[in-house]
Amino acid sequence: MHTFADPIESLLLSPRSDGKTWIVRTRFIYYVNEPGVDDIIVDENFITDFASTPKIIWWLFPPWGKYGRSAILHDRLYRYKDYTRKQSDRVFKKAMRSSATAEWKVQTIYWFTRAFGWYRWHFRKDSPYLVSRLSRHKSI
Repeated sequence: MHTFADPIESLLLSPRSDGKTWIVRTRFIYYVNEPGVDDIIVDENFITDFASTPKIIWWLFPPWGKYGRSAILHDRLYRYKDYTRKQSDRVFKKAMRSSATAEWKVQTIYWFTRAFGWYRWHFRKDSPYLVSRLSRHKSI
């Protein structure tokens, strides 16, 4: 079963001065629990914008929700590209489910990510996902 190592309450974040991105202040681990697949670590000082949803739909899909930590994990997967885009999106989907996100939201966010995530995957390699400490950790 895919799961986060710590409860959501243990996640600490700080807003950045740009008003759009946040700095992760506490490292967290996502257990993949599949043979041959490493657990994923999001280190402190990682920069995220949570879910990259257009402002017009924030009333339904805000950047932060039950899927917030899953969105940070997905940002990390897109930044480091340890897996294919399809694998990264599937991890995102499983992480949203493990965060008790409503299934209709999981499916909607997942399919929109599959349809439109290619742009960030191919063209936005460093922005806004620059990390202040360029460490690459996949497993413990």
